[in-house]
Amino acid sequence: MIGGVKGRISVLGSFLAVVLVVAGTAVAQTTDEEEPGHGEQKHTTAVADETGLSEAEVEALRADGAGWGVIRHGAALAAAAGMSIEEAIAQIEADEVKGKPPWAGPKPGKGPAHVAEAKALGIPPGHWKQANRIAGATGLDADDLLALKSEEVGWGQIRKAAELSVSDGLSLTDALEQVQATPDD
Repeated sequence: MIGGVKGRISVLGSFLAVVLVVAGTAVAQTTDEEEPGHGEQKHTTAVADETGLSEAEVEALRADGAGWGVIRHGAALAAAAGMSIEEAIAQIEADEVKGKPPWAGPKPGKGPAHVAEAKALGIPPGHWKQANRIAGATGLDADDLLALKSEEVGWGQIRKAAELSVSDGLSLTDALEQVQATPDD
């Protein structure tokens, strides 16, 4: 009886070994093939989406030897300097880019949106962020709050005036006068 059990275990072990080898071969064959959205095509699509280039343009630049990062940076430089991407890539590869490169800052659609908006308005990003935070909490206009800040009023007083304006129905100017007249505790 014991010999029969050992024989069955040996046959079962051999069977499992064959199943594992066949399954491993099948898995290896499916992973060797490139699936859509993976590998080179995935990078091509991503770079095209980020840069505004067509996938064909990205593929042509890659065929000419440009790396993924060089293509991204070249597109940013080309847009900033008003040149072709080929010219931009040539400048990058020749290390001719002077000053802060256009790809050093936040990418469009990436990073804090308030930075780009603040720069467009010519104010510090921290002021834009603080004014919008207070405006969001009180329902007041962020531009009115920024106007107070430009008059050298501190953010603490602006926040208190905004809260007082909303709670007591005062104008922002009247609320600020009350806040400034009240000694700090």
